[in-house]
Amino acid sequence: MKRPALVAALAVLVVLLGTVDTRSHGVIPDGQQMLSSATALAHGLGIGVSRDMPSAAPRAEDAASRYGMGTSLVEAVFVVLARGLWAASPGASTASLLVLFPILCLSGVAGAVARSAERLSLPPALAFGAGAATVLATPLWGYAGSDYGEPLQALLLALLVLVFLGPPSPRRTFLVGLVSGLAVLAKSVLLLAVLPFAVSCALVKPVKPVKPVNSQLRALAAGLAGPLLLWLAFELVRFGKPFGGYPGEDFSYPFITGLLRLTLLPNKGILWYAPVLLLAPFGLRALIAARRQDALPILGSIAAVFGTAASWWAWDGQAAWGPRLVLTAVPALTLATAYVLRGSPRITVLAAVLVALGICVNAVGALVPFPQVYALATLAAPQPIGDGAAQGTRYEIFRAQDGALVATGPHHLSLSSGWAPLRVASALLAGKLRGRSGAELLAPLRELDPPFAVSLPEDATPSVRAALAPWHWPYVGRAPEPSFDPYARALRDQAVRALERKRPAVASRLLAPVLATPFAGPEDVAIAAEAALTEGRRDEALRILATHAADAHPWLLFLRVGLGDSSQVPAEYRAGFEASVRDARSRGLLVTEWAREARNRPR
Repeated sequence: MKRPALVAALAVLVVLLGTVDTRSHGVIPDGQQMLSSATALAHGLGIGVSRDMPSAAPRAEDAASRYGMGTSLVEAVFVVLARGLWAASPGASTASLLVLFPILCLSGVAGAVARSAERLSLPPALAFGAGAATVLATPLWGYAGSDYGEPLQALLLALLVLVFLGPPSPRRTFLVGLVSGLAVLAKSVLLLAVLPFAVSCALVKPVKPVKPVNSQLRALAAGLAGPLLLWLAFELVRFGKPFGGYPGEDFSYPFITGLLRLTLLPNKGILWYAPVLLLAPFGLRALIAARRQDALPILGSIAAVFGTAASWWAWDGQAAWGPRLVLTAVPALTLATAYVLRGSPRITVLAAVLVALGICVNAVGALVPFPQVYALATLAAPQPIGDGAAQGTRYEIFRAQDGALVATGPHHLSLSSGWAPLRVASALLAGKLRGRSGAELLAPLRELDPPFAVSLPEDATPSVRAALAPWHWPYVGRAPEPSFDPYARALRDQAVRALERKRPAVASRLLAPVLATPFAGPEDVAIAAEAALTEGRRDEALRILATHAADAHPWLLFLRVGLGDSSQVPAEYRAGFEASVRDARSRGLLVTEWAREARNRPR
C-alpha cells in the first residue's frame, strides 16, 4: 500500500461524512461558548460572549469563554465560511458546514498516526490500520458531529508524536515546541501532556547530535514562544491570571476510583469503548525496549492525561461519549498497540477482532449521538444510587425527602452500570431500526435497573426531538432542526452582548441575517426590537414585533407592554407583569437583563 497516511485520512473522512449527525452540533454549552467566541472573532468584535452563557467567566461588560481559545481561533475560519453560506443561500443550515471542523481534525488524527507508524518502521498495511482504527475503533468517532474541543486536541497530540518521531534536528525541536504550544492554547491542562516531549528535546542529547544542546534549547524556545505568549495574553484578558478559567474547580476526585472508572468500569471505561487498547500496555513495553528515548515521553504524556483526568472533580466529561477527558491520549495508545503487532500474525488476528468490536461499539455512538442520550437522561427523575457508586462525587447526588441517596439521570449514565451509555444508546438504535419513535422508543428503557423513565415535556429541546425521531439515513446535509442553527444561536449571543455593551447598531447588524431565516425565534425578534428602541426607532421596533404578532413569549410581551400594549398578557397576570416591566424600565434594564434577573431570582 502506497501512502498509507493519506489513505487512512481519506478513508476516515468518507466514513465520518457518511455517519455524522449534524443535529447534535451546537447544543452543548461548552461548544456554544467556543462558537460564540469564534463568532466574535469572525465579526471583529473581540473574543467575549454574553452573560447569558452558562458558566462563562464574567467580565466588566460581558463574559468570556472559559475554554481553550485554540478551538475558537480555528472555528472562526468556519464562521467566516458560514457567513458566506448565508450570503449565498439565506437560511441554509450551517451545522453541516461547521461539523467539517471536527471531521477534518479526526481525519488528520488518522493520517498523523499512520505516518507515525511509518516512522516506527511498521509496514504500510499496519500503518493504515493504526490510523483508521484510532478514530473508528475508539470513542473519537462519536465526536465527529460534536462541538467539543477534543477533536482538535487529539489532532495536536497526534501531530506532536509525529514530529517528535522525526529525525533529530533543530527543525524537529522547533516543531515540537510549536505544536506543544498550540496544544496548550487549545487546552491549558495539556501543558502536562506536552511537557515530556519538550523536556526530552531540551535535555536529552540525540544519539548523533548535529548541533549543540544549547541550539536545541533555542529551537524549542522559538517554537514555544508564539503560542505560549498568545495563550498567556488570552488568559490575562479573560481571567486576569493564568489558569483562571475554572475557579472553584479542582482535582478532588479519588484518584484510584477515577482511574478505574476511566479504564475498566463499563460506563466510561476506555477499554469498553476501544477494546483494542487492551494491547497498548504490551506495545508500550515493546516500544520502551526497542526505542526507549522515543517511548518514555510518549508514556509520560499518556500518564499525564490519565492522571489529571482521574482526579478531576468532573472526571466523566459529563455530556460525552466515553471517557472524553482522556481521548487526547488515544492516538499515542493506538500507535503503541500497533507497535506490538509487527511480525506477530497471531496477535494481529486478535487485534483485528478487537478493532472490529470497537468499530461496532462506536458506530452506536456515531448513529445515536451522546448529547441526545444525555438530553433524555435530564428528563428522567432522580433514582437511588449506592453509597459506593456515589463516593467522591460532589454534584448531582443528594438525599431525597425519605433520606435515600439519589442521583440525577445524567449522573447515572456515568455511575450506574444499568445505565451504561453503550447499553442505553444501543437500545435506542435497535428501536429506531425497528421503526419505533417517540414514546414507543423509550419503552424498553424502563426495564433498566434503575428504570430509565422519562417524562416528555410538550416543548422538547432539539436534542430530545432528535433522540426520539424515527430512523433516517444518510445524515449528510440534514438540518439539525427547523428552528435551530448553531451559527444563528451564536449570532444571538453576540447580539445580546452588543446590546448590553450599549452597541445597539451592532446588535441589529448581527441579527439582520438571522431574521431573514427560518431559525429566527422570539428571542431574536425581541433583541432586534430592543435594539431599534434603544436607537430611537420606535416604528421599526413595532414592525419587527409584528412579525411575531401571535407569539406570547415573555420577551415579546415585555417589549409590547413597554410600548403600551398589554392585550396578550392573561388578565390574571396582567397587573403583576406590568409592574415588573415598569420596575425594570425604571432601572434602565434591557429585555435581556430583565429575563436574566428573573432566571436568577431565588424560587
